[in-house]
Amino acid sequence: MGDAAKPGSKKQRRSSRRELALPIRVFGTTAKGRDFAEDCVCVKVSRYGAQIRLTHTVINDEEVRILNLRNKKEAGFRVVSQVSNPPDKPYADWGVEALEPDEDFWGV
Repeated sequence: MGDAAKPGSKKQRRSSRRELALPIRVFGTTAKGRDFAEDCVCVKVSRYGAQIRLTHTVINDEEVRILNLRNKKEAGFRVVSQVSNPPDKPYADWGVEALEPDEDFWGV
């Protein structure tokens, strides 16, 4: 979710983040142009976005749809950046930004 800031500047978040393992389903298009639906988890959430864990590789600035499997709400998000890609794991973490922020989307 893009913590990087220019040296000497302080980047303020619009809202606080919360660590939360929440089951989600992500609908999107892979870097190879194939549509996918993947059941996975988000690992951090905020009103304006999340850090999600995917086995699929997505493209920055692409739109994905996320279904919160707990409350059945669905919303659009923009892929901001890859946050981590552990070499010994089959997944990578991605930062996503809500297209229409909804404080009730995550149910926390």
